[in-house]
Amino acid sequence: MINKLPKPPLTEVVFEMRWSLGVQPPLQFDPGYPQLLDTFTSYAKRKRFTEIKDFQPTYSPSHFGISRRYHKPGTNFPLLQIGPGIFAANDGPDYEWSTFKPMALEGASTVVADYQPVKEFPFRLTHLELRYLDTFDESVIGTADLVTFINEATTAQLSVTPLQELDPRKPIQGRLILQRDVNTPAHAVFIVDVASAKRDETPIVRLETKVLTQGEQVLAVKSGKAFEARLSQWLEEAHVLTSATFKNLVSEQVYDKFK
Repeated sequence: MINKLPKPPLTEVVFEMRWSLGVQPPLQFDPGYPQLLDTFTSYAKRKRFTEIKDFQPTYSPSHFGISRRYHKPGTNFPLLQIGPGIFAANDGPDYEWSTFKPMALEGASTVVADYQPVKEFPFRLTHLELRYLDTFDESVIGTADLVTFINEATTAQLSVTPLQELDPRKPIQGRLILQRDVNTPAHAVFIVDVASAKRDETPIVRLETKVLTQGEQVLAVKSGKAFEARLSQWLEEAHVLTSATFKNLVSEQVYDKFK
């Protein structure tokens, strides 16, 4: 059982699913998207995601990226998003896995069930991703220096050769990305991305952990029930991996601050 921290540094959690686009030179396009947008909007409204924000052009099947965002009334999170070749489910600092997973799973399953492919362009998933974005301000260890954060706020250690021309009073900024193949979920990649950033002009450190499955290894779509069962397993395995890594990566002293 993975327990939720009472005061988590979580900024956002995102599940993202992508499918292949057709090619109509010089553009890529999603021939089934205009109809999918209508059917998914009906689904979202039934789930009380009734506040809608459109990004232009809304119905264009060649506009790759999010075209429509759905909120529940008066809230920023959770939200659903859809566009040509992409579906996403997002939640914020107050997220609970027990509610986020069903939302992401049902939304993705609805896309798969409702998508009407064109004969020449079969529906094929190409990308599954679960990512967590955590942010840490200077109150965590007294600085937003990236190297100091890694060495004092995590269980990792990073040695940097001193550069004489650097002002020691100013924090070191940068970005470090680590990636490795994992066995669970099958054919997935796990990525840790730690970087300097700003929030309202205040220096912070952002830590992103994500599980990614791409290409031919993405879940094959054969039947609605089979897809839902396999995606449910993928989500659960990805969640266990990201949650365990966060707990093991963040130092005990820092982890206790969020209890």
